[in-house]
Amino acid sequence: MSKSTSGGLRALIEQVRGNVRLQAGFAVIGLILLWLMHDAFSVWAAEQSARHADARMQLVRMQGLVGESEWAARAAEASQLAESLEAELQPAEAEGLAQAHLQTQAMRWLRAANLEGRSRLQAATPAATSIDGVWAVPMTISGEGAPRAVLELVKQIESQRQLAVIDDLRYTTQATGTFNVRLRAFYRIAPETGVTP
Repeated sequence: MSKSTSGGLRALIEQVRGNVRLQAGFAVIGLILLWLMHDAFSVWAAEQSARHADARMQLVRMQGLVGESEWAARAAEASQLAESLEAELQPAEAEGLAQAHLQTQAMRWLRAANLEGRSRLQAATPAATSIDGVWAVPMTISGEGAPRAVLELVKQIESQRQLAVIDDLRYTTQATGTFNVRLRAFYRIAPETGVTP
């Protein structure tokens, strides 16, 4: 410290010693600083306590799950379900081949339901699903037929191994019954063979 700095510091100390108001002001400032430090420490301690409590609860939950054997059984069931769904996806080289396969299937269903000569097939553009490589091929089957024959058509669609969903089924009774079945069949198509945008 230089002589001028130490001299200024001595003069300040002498003024504080000689002035009661300055002493009181410094004391109040010191108390405020202590109060602020205490408040900041209290907030920090409360946050740490909350984090500790959350971590403790998470640990208790995890320890409770460790002994449960049904989680392993559920994982095995989910794996089996995923494998069975994967097995129900018909593989196809391209979207057009998937459409052709579905049309062939639909002709078989109509033949089995005795609706072959009185119905029409209308295929729509295949669409990629949210699962990589899985495409939905929509089709509408419409025509005329008795309720029993239409019920047999629905049974044929639902009893096949390939994954297919009936989105809409309408049957109208007039002089002859008319039906309209909208469905989607799902195919596994390699991503590189899909339609490019």
